[in-house]
Amino acid sequence: MKRSNWVGVVALAIAELGWGALLALGVAWPVWWAHVAVLAAVAVWQLPMALRSEKRGWVHLSTVVAAAGMFTWGFGGLALLGSRPVLAVVGLLTWAFVAGGLVLFVAAAYRSRSVSLPETCDATVVLGAGLFRDRPSPLLALRCDQAVRLCPPGVPLIVSGGQGPDEPCTEADAMRRYLSGSGHTVLCEEAATNTRENILYSLDLLGLHNPHIGIVTSDFHVLRTRGLARELQQERSFSFTVAGSATPASARPAVFLREFVAYVLWLL
Repeated sequence: MKRSNWVGVVALAIAELGWGALLALGVAWPVWWAHVAVLAAVAVWQLPMALRSEKRGWVHLSTVVAAAGMFTWGFGGLALLGSRPVLAVVGLLTWAFVAGGLVLFVAAAYRSRSVSLPETCDATVVLGAGLFRDRPSPLLALRCDQAVRLCPPGVPLIVSGGQGPDEPCTEADAMRRYLSGSGHTVLCEEAATNTRENILYSLDLLGLHNPHIGIVTSDFHVLRTRGLARELQQERSFSFTVAGSATPASARPAVFLREFVAYVLWLL
C-alpha cells in the first residue's frame, strides 16, 4: 500500500464496509442515501482536477471520494443515537479522533513550510511531480522555488524525477530548465519513479559517505517523505532534513484529504 495505485479503491472499500456495518446496526437507508449524495457531489467537484491532473488522476479522485465517505460515518453515528446510544457515542468519538488526526496532519504540513536547511547540508533534493507539457506544474514549480530559497549558497540542487508515459521529457529535465537561472549547480537524477527512488538515486548521484541532504517536497507530502527517509536509513548511511513548499490554493482541500488517507494506510 505504500505506493499502490489501488490506495483509493482500498480506502473506498473501507468506507463502504463501514457503512455496511452502520446499516446492519439499524441506520435507516435515507441516511445512507445522504452519504451517497455527498460522495457524488465530491466526485463532481474533483472530476475536472482529476482529468487534468498528474498521471495518477484517478487515484486522486478515488482517494478523495473515499475520504469523504469515511467522514460521512458521522451521519451514521448521529442516526444511531436514539436506538443504540452506546455504540453511537463510541462511533462519534472515533470519528472525532480521526477528524482531529486530520487537523494535526494539516498543522504539521503547514509547519513544514518554515523548516530551514542546515548550512552544512551536502545537497538539496527536489522531489519530482507532474508536468504541464514540458514545464513544471504549478505544484512542482513551488517545490523548485522553495528549494532555491532554502538551499545554502554553494550547495548543489539535485532534481529528481523520471519520465511518465504521458510526459514529453523527464521531470528532472523540466526542473533543470526551470532552475537554470537560480545560481545553484543543478544535478539531474532522471530515473526515479517514486519517493523511495528519488532519495536512493539522488544519494547514488551525490556519491558521498554519510551525507546530510535536504529534501524539498510539497507540504502535504512531508510526513510520508520523512517516514520513507527513516526507513531508508536502515539501508544507507545518511541524515536528512525535509522541508515543505506551499500547495496551490485550489488543490489544497483535495490533496490534503487524499494524502491523509494515503498516510494512514501507509502507517498501517
